[in-house]
Formats: sequence, structure tokens, C-alpha cells
Amino acid sequence: MKVFNLVNLIFFISLYVTGYCIPDSDGNEFITSFLYKDAKNGSNVELNLFFIPSIQYPSHIEVKYFSLLKNQTVTILVSPKFGELNKLNFIYADVVSEGHLSTGTALNVIDPRIFISSVTPIKTIASLYDKTNNVGDMYIVPPISFAGTTYLVKLPKVTIDVNVELITSSGISNTTMSQNFTINGNLGSPQKIISSIFPGAKKSFYIKASGPIIITAAANGADLNGYLSQPNGKNSINFDYVAYMPQPIGIWNGKTMLTPKDKRVTFADHTVALEVSPSDVIGYNILPIVTYSNINNSAPKSSIIPVQKVTEYIIDHSIITEFATQSSHAVAVWTRYGSPNISSNQTLHGMYIHYIPESTQFYNGVTQFITKNDGDYFEVYVENYNTNAIMTLNGQNIVFDNKIAKTLDFFNKTYTVFKITVPKAGLNTFNSSLKYIAYVVGKMNPNFNTSYGYLSGFNQSKLQTYWASDETSTSAPSTTVTSKNSGSTINPSTKSATTITTTTTKSASKVGIYSSIITFIYIFSSFII
Repeated sequence: MKVFNLVNLIFFISLYVTGYCIPDSDGNEFITSFLYKDAKNGSNVELNLFFIPSIQYPSHIEVKYFSLLKNQTVTILVSPKFGELNKLNFIYADVVSEGHLSTGTALNVIDPRIFISSVTPIKTIASLYDKTNNVGDMYIVPPISFAGTTYLVKLPKVTIDVNVELITSSGISNTTMSQNFTINGNLGSPQKIISSIFPGAKKSFYIKASGPIIITAAANGADLNGYLSQPNGKNSINFDYVAYMPQPIGIWNGKTMLTPKDKRVTFADHTVALEVSPSDVIGYNILPIVTYSNINNSAPKSSIIPVQKVTEYIIDHSIITEFATQSSHAVAVWTRYGSPNISSNQTLHGMYIHYIPESTQFYNGVTQFITKNDGDYFEVYVENYNTNAIMTLNGQNIVFDNKIAKTLDFFNKTYTVFKITVPKAGLNTFNSSLKYIAYVVGKMNPNFNTSYGYLSGFNQSKLQTYWASDETSTSAPSTTVTSKNSGSTINPSTKSATTITTTTTKSASKVGIYSSIITFIYIFSSFII
């Protein structure tokens, strides 16, 4: 099979909001877009939004977008039912604009944003599946309060050299962005795209805006042979589609400390690599962190990682079974490249990408999630597990068993991971009296080598900062980012400028320098009333 235009894509959705609190991932207002390019047959691309009500008697959901086929704004009302699978389908040609030229100059592109509003809280999950080549992914769509001002993103390598494209748009008022052109952010107004050839090694994308933005990132052709310890028989058909919505990074003034510390953990079974995005550091270009694994628990490794670059930790499955980081000074955001039941000496079983929360973002109680197939996985990280804990999946008790559970050795054995096989496809319910974070992992199509994986939900951060000299506490949620010049509320009339920096780095992989990638960068500004 010949493969064309395998790409990485990043959407930036700029928001003007008041306050900086990041709530639970269930919410009332959402904005997202479907990211794809050069579909061989658009009618074979399934685009779905799933809505999971948080309460028993939900309100209707309003979905609004600009239709490419009708050339007008379309509003759809969805009447969701609690405990049922509520799915909204989209036509590819109606919401995905194709045919962008790589001219290096600003071109118009039709607005691809989808606005979602609900009076009662809901969880929103997006899904893209191309039935022509059986690639796809699913990802959680956080509410608009997810927005931050500074992001550091890196996507998996793809199988061929590709393009970099940039789209940018503003709020309801016209806004001049840092790319030095003005655009109108009204729903349906043309947005701007810049496209050019961008060969080279793997890139880190550092994005800073004067107003809060949301990002959706995707790779159209993630290389399933790119993480082999000894590449054998590379084949261009071994690729997958991955997508997720990154979390913003923070900023460290060099004088404060975090309490508690930023701790993040993972188990190796479904993990290919971990991408660590450090916060900015005033006056310095590095951030100290500590790394843990099953081979150095007694003597964790102190590391200095560069800022405005993503540091990659590839999991060598022959020796690594668990991994963690700890940051005492500032947030160090994790992204996981995953693949179901992977090892280091084989082509990946598909690929997915998702955010990994820090420990204060764990939550307890009920979460509902969607699986595509019978026998997909629910990977749960539980805090302070004990035999008196109540954990159920679809009403069935879950107990510790060495076949499905393991207590991680670092952080005083605080975290236990459960790899649970979910018997049925569709909507499922997990309940825990203990705090936890969970991920859904499975195959997009059980007959093909492609997969999906997403974070099922996360709570607001409770990280605080204090002055190291006098320990005076001040609130500073880890996922919240403010301008370097101001921590005050953003005024809706303020113009939002965005800066994007790309950094070329060598991979830490045993394979060597990564192949070139295509990256779309879309920046969308939305005025929230």
C-alpha cells in the first residue's frame, strides 16, 4: 500500500476566560476540532463525539459548527440519556477542510471549530476512525476551563518527511497575532493557514499566548517501527493515527517550591515512551527533576532537563517495568506514547497518545468510559490501596490479584496499578472509594495493528507553592498558566498574541535521530460569553 501525506497536526483554541481554576474534566462548555488530512476516501472516515452525562437527569446539549457543505452555521440539539451511549456523527467533508497548499504565506481556511454547550455537566470524548486504512484514536475533550497560556508539545515521529502548517484565528473582535496578520474569530469566518515544507529531526513546539488557549494535537501516520530496539523490515504500512489535548505547562520563578511535589507514575505494559515538558524557569534554561524506575528505586536519579524542549524517556521493556518522575520546583507535564502490551523488539500494536496527570489530580467515586471492543483494557492507578477498599467495574467487585495488579515500588509503595480486562464493548462504569486515575486502551479494529487509548478523566490540581525561605503558601494549580507579566484576570477585550517556537532535538531512542515529521498548527481564538 502506498501511503501519502502522513502528518502531525496541532490545533490551538484561544479562549478569554476569567480565573485560572482547572475543574474536573466533566464540564459545561467545550470546543474541539477533528484533525486529519488527505483522506483517500472521506466517506470512510468516521468522526464521532460521545457525550456521557454526569447526572441522572441531564439537560439537552447544543452543538454548533460551521458546515462546509451548507456554507452556514449549523446548530444541533442532542438529548442525552444517563447510562446510555450518546453519539453524534459528523460527515468528514462537512467539518474537515482539505487541499491546503504549502506556499509559506497566510491563506484562508474555513472555520473547523465545534462548540459544545450543556447546562448540566457532561464528559465529552472524540473519536476518529479511517476505515480505509483502519487507523484512528479516541481522546477526552476537556472543558474550556482547561485553557492555559503556555504549552510545550512533541508528537511521535511519522514514517516519511512531511509538511508544517499553521492556522490561526482570533476571538469575536479582530485580533492581530504574532504572525503579523489580522483575522476575524466569528464562527464561520475564514481562518488563516500557513503551510511550508519542514524537514528535519523530531521537533518540540513551544507555544506562548497572551490569552488562554486550548490545544488539540494529532499525528497522521505515527511510525509503528520507530521505537524498535533493532529495526527490522521497516514498512510504510506500519503506521497509526494518534490524537489528544495537551495540558499547559507552568512557570518557576526560581524562589518557590511545590507542596506536595509533582509526582507522576506509569507502568511499562502499555507504555512506549514518556515525553516530559518542563515549566518555564525565569532566568535559567533548565529544570531539575528526579526519575525513578524499578532498577533505581533505592537511588533515584537526579536529572537536569532543558526548558522549552521536550525530554523523552523511551521504555526499554527488557529491563524497565515501572517509571516515575518527581519535581519539587515546578510542574513537569507528562505525555505518554502507548501501545497495547508492547515490548521493545517488535512493531508496535498500534499507537495512542495521552496526558498523564500528577498525583493531586487523582479523584475518587464513579467514572464512565467507552470501549470499542469486548476485552479492551482499563488501566487504573490507585492511591494507598488496602483490602478494605471498594472497587467495582459494572457492579462487579475488583480485588488485588498478582495477575492483574502490581504495587509500584517508589514513593513508599503509594500507588498500585490494576490492568483490568473489560468484558463488554460500549459504556462501562468504574467506582472506587480510593483516589485513582485511569486510562482506556484497546484496538481500533481487532483485526488490524492499530489502537486507541485515552485518559478517562482527571480532577483539578491541588498543587501549591511556597517561598522556600519562609514557607508562605500561595495557591498555584499545576495545570494553570499565567502570563509572565501578570497573574490577573484576562480582559475579554484584550488582544491575544501567540508565539510558536520549534526546537530540533535528537531522540533519546536507541534508534537514533528521528525521521522528519509533518505538523499542522492551528490556533483558534474564541470569545466566551
